[in-house]
Amino acid sequence: MTVLCFVVLLCSLTCPVADTISARTCSNSQDCSLNGACIDGTCHCDSPWEGDTCQHMRLLPTKAVQGYAMQPNLTSWGGGILFDGGKYHLFVCVMTNQCPLSTWRQNSRIDHAVADEVTGPYAFNDIAINTWSHNPAPVRLADGSFAIFHIGDGSGTPGGGKNCTTGDILDGAQEDRKVFVIHDFANDWADRAYQQFLLFMHTNGVSPSDWDLTALDNRGQAVEGPETIGKEQFPISIVATKKMQEGSSIHVSTSLYGPWKPLEPNSLGICNNPAPWVHVNGTIFIVCDGVLKRAERIFGPWTTVSSIKLAGLPGVKYEDPFLYVDSRGFHILYHAYNTAERERCTNATVSAHAFSEDGHTWLVSSVQPFSNRIAVEGLGEVTVSTRERPNVLFNGRGQMTHLISAVCHAEACPSEAPCANCKYNHWDYTIAQPFDTSQSLRKGAKKCAGSPAGACAAAKLQELAAFRGSLAVR
Repeated sequence: MTVLCFVVLLCSLTCPVADTISARTCSNSQDCSLNGACIDGTCHCDSPWEGDTCQHMRLLPTKAVQGYAMQPNLTSWGGGILFDGGKYHLFVCVMTNQCPLSTWRQNSRIDHAVADEVTGPYAFNDIAINTWSHNPAPVRLADGSFAIFHIGDGSGTPGGGKNCTTGDILDGAQEDRKVFVIHDFANDWADRAYQQFLLFMHTNGVSPSDWDLTALDNRGQAVEGPETIGKEQFPISIVATKKMQEGSSIHVSTSLYGPWKPLEPNSLGICNNPAPWVHVNGTIFIVCDGVLKRAERIFGPWTTVSSIKLAGLPGVKYEDPFLYVDSRGFHILYHAYNTAERERCTNATVSAHAFSEDGHTWLVSSVQPFSNRIAVEGLGEVTVSTRERPNVLFNGRGQMTHLISAVCHAEACPSEAPCANCKYNHWDYTIAQPFDTSQSLRKGAKKCAGSPAGACAAAKLQELAAFRGSLAVR
């Protein structure tokens, strides 16, 4: 009797359940996107996931004024939240000197903001890491101290970068974007443009080793070579973009209020858009440039687990990973985008979910876990042109509670197309949207309280016993 009560109680607390029963069948939890258990051929989804294959995240309306940089207006671009001392602490990248996101390579710094509620609004508290620093990923380490993984080294000043009011370049920062325009089409336009472009490069200090060069037609679409360009595509712009400084950094502190000091020694090396996760056993996993690594201590040594190869949708690109590990395996939420999506951004691609049972073999869902349409209290559904830098807040029980993301408040981008590029010159801010977990929990308790309890709990215990994700080694 005691064992039966334990099984029923365990299942009522943790057993995944489905919101809908469909004709689609499953044979294992991979068929349920590792977001649920396959029981009797049906996916029973963990909260807040739903759908035939547990592919969608269920979200609640969020507050109209919340997050960071909505009021007062300031350009911010995502971050992560930690709870400590009865407060929610947001570490978020912001653009200095009233500049737009287009200056992120020189004006970005990491601010520390605090709120009493997860959704905020968050109030500025202090500057955690100076310019140039971007894409913060804060974590609590096993010893109770804290770390912020980020790109850039933060060695500049608090107000470094460009002054977007006067146009001045501050603190030695360099212009990171230059444009050469070819206005006229003629039979010999390519030869003449080539000579003029060589002079442009010499005058502006542009070299292919330090700058990325992209040719765009008058609609902003990339073109490959002179033989592919027609008269109707003029003018042609050659955009020179300063290559991002190599390197990334880790800052550590015993307090979320700082001071934050560079980690020494730091054996991680270059890690673009770092996505760390501290496992319950203390192991640190991180995704760096499409590679999953692990270390037992933040100082390293870091070992490679696997190279993440995704067979995703045609034309879709993946960036901004957020890694997390649960009892079923490894998960990565990505910002996904398709450059063919232009102007009207109502149904723009913004997200993807990849998953792996062991950290070696990865699958990616064919549908978005969340979209660019956000339910807002009192306003209904608001469409943003892009929604990036996904991050998830978990409570002390390991339950997802909020989705944090960076958004661009524009529904259409006729001039900046594609939709993912609208962020560079429009209003950008960081939001936290709550997940809907209550409905699944109620259904789970009801379903597992009856005769299926033994099967439900058995499936859960079997998955926990078979879990290899905490090892991720071969």
